[in-house]
Amino acid sequence: MFRSKDKFAIFLTSFTLLFVAPFALANNAQSIFDVLSNDTDNRVNYGIRLNTDCLVSGINPVYAYVRKADGETRPLNSLEQNVYQISQSVVSNNKVELVFDSLQSRGVQKPITVTTSKLNDKGCQVSAFTTINGTRTQLVSVYAQISRTVVDIPFLGKKTTGGTLHSITFIGPNQNKEEIQCPSDCSMGLPLQS
Repeated sequence: MFRSKDKFAIFLTSFTLLFVAPFALANNAQSIFDVLSNDTDNRVNYGIRLNTDCLVSGINPVYAYVRKADGETRPLNSLEQNVYQISQSVVSNNKVELVFDSLQSRGVQKPITVTTSKLNDKGCQVSAFTTINGTRTQLVSVYAQISRTVVDIPFLGKKTTGGTLHSITFIGPNQNKEEIQCPSDCSMGLPLQS
């Protein structure tokens, strides 16, 4: 049915579309909002997949990626996923609801609504909204207060990295802020590294 060359071409195309393309495209994507933290110069950005009519595309259209200080992008590593991973649900063709798993799993409900629209000049406008200090407002950025820990495991010849999420601050226009302290068990995983 398929020759080996064909199978390899199909695999390579699938791999590129599923794993490489979102991060390559992220270099040119408009960020919905970003997350800064106290422990790195990198930013975690959230992009959104849209079709040509500026409507959300796919079941999980919002994706997180790291934009390094030098401008390069990469996927989240396992430690970053513990802090920045989101759950999302598509509400309509131009609306997605998000929550940070790191807060929701600890009983904190802080939904973010992402809306999209097509502009007259045929461009897309994407905005994020949340409630800050009881008032619904546009979300400009988020700040995560984190401490990291590196532990050597000599008998395995490996290191493990973990840490604690202390708080997440949601920032709106005019530096309107709301800080949410992590309420309980805010430690992050300790994946082994060689």
